[in-house]
Amino acid sequence: FGNKRLNDFTLSDIENLQADKLRLGRSIRTVNHHTTILKTLFRYALNHDWVSEDVIKKLARLENIRGENKRLRYLLQEEADRLLSNCELSYLRDIVITALETGMRRTEILKLTWDRVDLKNGLILLDKTKNDERREVPISDILHKTLSGMVRNLKTASWF
Repeated sequence: FGNKRLNDFTLSDIENLQADKLRLGRSIRTVNHHTTILKTLFRYALNHDWVSEDVIKKLARLENIRGENKRLRYLLQEEADRLLSNCELSYLRDIVITALETGMRRTEILKLTWDRVDLKNGLILLDKTKNDERREVPISDILHKTLSGMVRNLKTASWF
C-alpha cells in the first residue's frame, strides 16, 4: 500500500488486494485469512486511536470471498503403513487406526467411550461434535477387528 495513511483506506483498496492475490494464484482460503488479519489490524489501530471509526465502518462491509475452500487429502497406503509402523504403543496404534478408518477428529477419538461404540451394528455414535450435530460413523472391518481385540478397562468408560 506504499505510504497510504490508515484513514485513507477504502473498501476498494482491500477488494483490489484480494483480487491481486487471487490472480497471483493464492487460494481463496489464504486470501480470506489475509483479509481477516487486515481487519484485525484495523480494529487494533482503532483501539489505539490510530484510525477513525469511519474507516472501520467501511471495512466492516468487507466480506470473505466465496467459493470452494476445502482441502481434501487422504494418506497414501504407504504413508498410512509408515505411520502405523511407528506406533510403538498398542493404544496409540488403536487411536491411529480409528483415525484412519473413520476420519474422526482427535478430540472425538480421545473422548470416545464404550457406550458410544456399537460393534453389533457397526456404528460409533458421536453426540458432541465440533458443530454440535449428532453423527453416526460406520465401523469398517479393520476397525471392528481392532476394537474387538481391545482389552476394556472396567474402572473407566474410556475406550483406551
